[in-house]
Parts: sequence; C-alpha cells; structure tokens
Amino acid sequence: MSQAELMVTAGLTPTQVPAAGTSAAARQCVRPDLGTLAPGKRADPLVPNADPTADIGGLRDLSMVILNGGLAVDRRQPGLAGWCLQMILCGGFW
Repeated sequence: MSQAELMVTAGLTPTQVPAAGTSAAARQCVRPDLGTLAPGKRADPLVPNADPTADIGGLRDLSMVILNGGLAVDRRQPGLAGWCLQMILCGGFW
C-alpha cells in the first residue's frame, strides 16, 4: 500500500491527500518556495492517467513526471492526461 493510500485509510479523503503531501507539508516545514505550482516556486508535478481524487490508487499509474524542470517520465498517449495536466497547471488539485 502506498503512502497516499495509507493516508486515505487513516481518514483523509482522496482530495485531501495531495494537499497533505504538498502545500500542507511545505507550510509545516516553513518552505514558502514549495507546495504549490506558481511562478517562482519549485515543483515536481506528477500527471496521473486517472483522477486521484476519485480513486487515490490512480497515483500509481503516471503519465508524466516533471523533475527539476525536465521530463523524467513520459508515458503520454494522445488524448490522455490532458485534463489532469490542465488541472495541475491551473491549481485545481493542490
């Protein structure tokens, strides 16, 4: 079981899990340069193929990972992951 799935088992909703691992963690560590996707901040976005807010297990199937500003994983297929990337870039998830 992944850490995200354990968080859901412990009582967080799938919608709360991404924030717990990003923006909430950055606040707790007093790191204003981390935690959200915004100009001037550091981020390593994950792009799952499925909506992790509907099923947290969707975080296991990643379409794309951007690490240190470069493409670390690219399993994109035409028509997939576009909705998720748009949500991430517009701040819709975390």
